[in-house]
Amino acid sequence: MNSRASDSPEKKLIKEAVSEAIDEKFGAFYIDREKHYKHHQFLDNVLCYSKKIKGTACKTMVNIIIYGVGGLILLGIVAWIRQHLK
Repeated sequence: MNSRASDSPEKKLIKEAVSEAIDEKFGAFYIDREKHYKHHQFLDNVLCYSKKIKGTACKTMVNIIIYGVGGLILLGIVAWIRQHLK
């Protein structure tokens, strides 16, 4: 049995009254489902990009440290060799 087909006039009035009461109570706070979904998609993209940026920044800092230490070691070795060849 289809409940929509069997809706009585009283049931329709109750549904309308409840809908109006909800609109009155939460009207200012109502968020369109489509808009809400798009906001979540936007936030998901922002979080995804921030994770990528964070990962890239961390990799860059680690590479700078590694190459910096490697460069200092290389300069130290070159200086040591020059000092001992004189």
